Amino acid sequence: MLFSFQYREIIEEHTKDTKLDPRLVAALIYVESGFNPRAVSKKGARGLMQLMPETAEWIAKQRGESFDLNSLFIPLVNLDLGIWYLNYLHQIFQGNTVTMLASYNAGWARVRVWVEEEVWQGRIRDLRNIPYPETRRYVARVLRVYQIYKYIYPAV
Repeated sequence: MLFSFQYREIIEEHTKDTKLDPRLVAALIYVESGFNPRAVSKKGARGLMQLMPETAEWIAKQRGESFDLNSLFIPLVNLDLGIWYLNYLHQIFQGNTVTMLASYNAGWARVRVWVEEEVWQGRIRDLRNIPYPETRRYVARVLRVYQIYKYIYPAV
């Protein structure tokens, strides 16, 4: 199935105490790694949610946990850290899914500057104003895939 919902139980479990839609997380994973737990990007991001080692280490430190780089290839660990971070971004941007996704790709400090300096309003209708073409395409793609997941999996 082209838009499978792998790791659904884990994703639903880790999003249940958040305001994150599991289908949005699935869409992000689809775009980030194609659900390949062994994926590694050119920049060194790892696993299902393509976490940068520095980010994953920061997350673990925030949670008072130890960190092992190779654990990013373990789906349960990657999803746990990645969903925690996505929820953290969701809170920073006060529930704005579009800025949350942009910050997942470009970094939250950078996105905050774009919004504060009014380079970008943080809305879907002005995605064209995102300064980084990669981030612009990323956000648009995740949101498109998210719509497909909502159609295929209406009741989560």
